Amino acid sequence: MRLQAFFFMLVFSTLQADDELRFLRHFYARLQSLVLEAVSDMGVEVRLTVARGNRFRAELPGRLLISNGTTIWSYSPQYQQVVVSSTARAYPSGGIERVFTTLLQHSKLRLSHRNGDTLHVVCIPSDPTATGFREAILVVRRQDWAPLAAEIRSNGGGSQRWQIRRFQANPAVSAADFHFQPPPGTEVIELRR
Repeated sequence: MRLQAFFFMLVFSTLQADDELRFLRHFYARLQSLVLEAVSDMGVEVRLTVARGNRFRAELPGRLLISNGTTIWSYSPQYQQVVVSSTARAYPSGGIERVFTTLLQHSKLRLSHRNGDTLHVVCIPSDPTATGFREAILVVRRQDWAPLAAEIRSNGGGSQRWQIRRFQANPAVSAADFHFQPPPGTEVIELRR
């Protein structure tokens, strides 16, 4: 009887995990945009706006990264310089924005474990060389699928850890949020070809 109960619980927990992962993927696939604030384990703060089409805006101390999906502008106000690149060339490995623009929508998802109302989900890209990630671990709250933390493990062995706060699903964004016009006097380094 105990063995039968064990197998029932094993099958039930597998079905529950599959359903939770399906709901998680569905939630992020339906998003048109999101905004969040995050703090890295090294104390770096970022305000991140992400929208469909691999568009993002990352506001970091001393740096602004903006992508319209094909072009990335990396602006340093301190040096009055902007580097303009194609998205694939500039950030083949990406950063925390890739968790939301690529990994959650196109990766294999595996439930690592539950802790109360939170799920620890491992995102495994189908092509780690294209994403630059070996895997990402996302901690989400089950009640609303809001991300609470992320750990991004690169192919080179490094990792980024982020605590996520102030998550908003589907805030209003405009095309202007994902375009950059250099201020007068800014040196423009053009790397697109």
